[in-house]
Amino acid sequence: MLKHAVVNLINYQDDADLATRAIPELIKLLNDENQVVVSQAAMMVHRLSKKEASRHAIINSQQMVAALVRALSNSNDLETTRVTVGALHNLSHHRQGLLAIFKSGGIPALLMCIQYVWKCLCVYMEQFVKSYAGTVHMCEGSSVRQQEGPTTLCHIA
Repeated sequence: MLKHAVVNLINYQDDADLATRAIPELIKLLNDENQVVVSQAAMMVHRLSKKEASRHAIINSQQMVAALVRALSNSNDLETTRVTVGALHNLSHHRQGLLAIFKSGGIPALLMCIQYVWKCLCVYMEQFVKSYAGTVHMCEGSSVRQQEGPTTLCHIA
């Protein structure tokens, strides 16, 4: 039992040390002009934010949180947006994390993200409705009609 506790403590410290050493380089990568580089860095930060010790190291670096918010604000890639929001979500489980996100301008960035995603969904939904309207005659008696698809789509559109 004591052996497992010591091993867990060492692993926790290793995670914190690894994250602390990686943070300066990850900040540089998150601020890179190349969106592929930013996306890869955001994925790494998201992975780190899943572990307690690494999460605290990220929260304690205001520059890292600011870089995440900046990456979110500048991204037009859904995968980068997803992992960046995921990392911010993980940080938000702690009061310090919420404060760091707030201080970095994360709230307006997250609200803009919601608006962007909603617009994307609306465009896809509009395209679907147009496609559906063109083939509605083929759907008579189908599961789409049975599930009140036309009515639901009219309410959405």
